[in-house]
Amino acid sequence: MRYLVIILVFVLQAGFAVPPPRYSTSVSFDNSRKKAVLFGGYYKGQLYGDTWEWDGSNWESKTATGPSPRNGPVTAYDSKRKVIILFGGDERGKALSDTWQWDGKEWKLLATEGPPARSLHTLTFDSKRNVVVLFGGVANNTPLNDVWEWNGKLWKQVNITAGPDARFLHASTYDEERKMVLIYGGNHTFGAATTSASVRGDLWGWDGKKWTELATDGPAPRDHAGLVYNPSTKRTLLHGGGIPGGNIGDTWEWDARSWTKMSETSSAPQAGYKLFYDSKSNRIILYGGFEGGGASESLWEWNGEWVELK
Repeated sequence: MRYLVIILVFVLQAGFAVPPPRYSTSVSFDNSRKKAVLFGGYYKGQLYGDTWEWDGSNWESKTATGPSPRNGPVTAYDSKRKVIILFGGDERGKALSDTWQWDGKEWKLLATEGPPARSLHTLTFDSKRNVVVLFGGVANNTPLNDVWEWNGKLWKQVNITAGPDARFLHASTYDEERKMVLIYGGNHTFGAATTSASVRGDLWGWDGKKWTELATDGPAPRDHAGLVYNPSTKRTLLHGGGIPGGNIGDTWEWDARSWTKMSETSSAPQAGYKLFYDSKSNRIILYGGFEGGGASESLWEWNGEWVELK
């Protein structure tokens, strides 16, 4: 019943239902159904366990029971099995280790064993090898740098000898042209203020066998950034994030050789948002985030600059 109550609480905007403002939510684009799927999040003491879908124009609340309300759930779209995969998150200080899938109609619990419970990690689908790749996060107040892969049935830890150091609040995406998972930035020190020593500004690629450090220069080191691959340009976009002393609103592009700054700043939210590529309209979309001391429910499009969708 409590899940249903949460789902029925919504804001009216321009005559349509929209998700209540929040941050630390999850949003992944379902490429088979051409809809963005949002789950969970947190705002003003409220944990959310609701599921919403956006078709490029309107939001729809999905009255589905499933994962418990949580802060920082992480999802990825599995294009092989045509489902959204969710792992972990935080339930009022308790890290979670459950694995779920969303098929557009219902949530299904897939596993309760596998990676240790955590939050602030990343999930990225590797379409060459058809696995969901989990990296890093925080467990028991300790940053992690382990790698796990989900093959649709079970989790398997990958033994690595070298790669990124332990971190959380990093960003990830999959470079479809070069067939590798990319991770950027993050924070190495949990429970303390962001400092120049704690944030990272490195870019790494994972090909299923080894990590390769791709860049250490370019954007200023940061956490809370967004990273998304654009198949139209075959380049990766980085936006915003948290730096020592506040947030930053610049936008960068990675072409597999170097970073190029595309924009110095913008009015779009600078941290706490989610980026995804909408293959229906071939555009990069930003949802939610921190805004003016609160949380945003706005949507923005990148077309060389950030433009708010009305």
